[in-house]
Amino acid sequence: MATADQGGEVRAAAVERFNELMWGLATTQCLHVAATLGVADALAEGPRPVAEVAVRVGADRDALERILRALVAMGVFSQPEPGVVGLTDVGQLLVDGRSGTMRHNAIFFGTLTYRTWEDALEAARTGRPAFPERFGDPFFDYLGKHPEEAETFNRAMQGGSAARLPPLLAWGWRDVRAVVDVGGGNGAVVGALLAAHPHLRGVVFDLPNVVESARREIAAAGLADRCDTVAGSFFDEVPEGGDVYILAQILHDWHDDDAVRILVRVREAMREDAVLLVHELIVPEDDAPHPAKLIDLQMLILLGGRERTRTQWAELLRRGGFELAGVIEGRRANVIEARPAAKRGDSP
Repeated sequence: MATADQGGEVRAAAVERFNELMWGLATTQCLHVAATLGVADALAEGPRPVAEVAVRVGADRDALERILRALVAMGVFSQPEPGVVGLTDVGQLLVDGRSGTMRHNAIFFGTLTYRTWEDALEAARTGRPAFPERFGDPFFDYLGKHPEEAETFNRAMQGGSAARLPPLLAWGWRDVRAVVDVGGGNGAVVGALLAAHPHLRGVVFDLPNVVESARREIAAAGLADRCDTVAGSFFDEVPEGGDVYILAQILHDWHDDDAVRILVRVREAMREDAVLLVHELIVPEDDAPHPAKLIDLQMLILLGGRERTRTQWAELLRRGGFELAGVIEGRRANVIEARPAAKRGDSP
């Protein structure tokens, strides 16, 4: 039987944990402030006095010092001596322009994401995304009208893509010649594949305003002679001729019926011997903590989409005309390999 002292200790630990969870909003906004001001950029060459950093980034010295004190305690920045701050390994991720930078993720989470989550209760009550009610348009329509915020979002997705790529790069590409990235955004995924596998040719397929950015990125990477860009909507049709088709972080944006429509369009474009690689998270079917369980809520609240369990992925693929053939697991994403089914699945 627990003693009164033990019961008090258990409750105190529970209260401490509860407060850690509740104050997550402050963590998000501290990261957002540091990212937006460019604090990490000011420290990229080494530690500096807070007073100097404040002048460089245009912030009030006292306010910035207090925010950085909190971020030092979180392990984002270091304090090698009083009044001086530097970067930790975590803080290095906020430096702009570096491969894998997370600076734009912090900005995106502190602005559009943060404001949308204020309406999480309404999403829970209705099952509908909160973003359109708050901002007047569905998420991607809104980005189409707000190019600066679209740029932040696109760069945030690019920053996170490097951590998700290892299982995709490790898939067996030796006998593949042509890969089509459906909804390929700015071409980061295809660019990484072509760089790692010089025998590949690629196609980036996305909306007209998106592939223009992809064309520039591919040219800048020196891959224009091995990669084409094609404009269109994956709800209408998908380019033919690929040995492998990729849907990377696409299907989780959509509820099941729309995701099936996308899969059907891909299936229509594919040869019988072609392969579909779905590059997504898989939600574990247990009670353990996992990033997918929170990202799933992000999909609900922003887009009305969802992350899926392996069982749900198998069923979704079946409806779209595919069979789940295997999974390569990764820390930040999985590669779900699918093959055309003998019989077509449900039509949209």
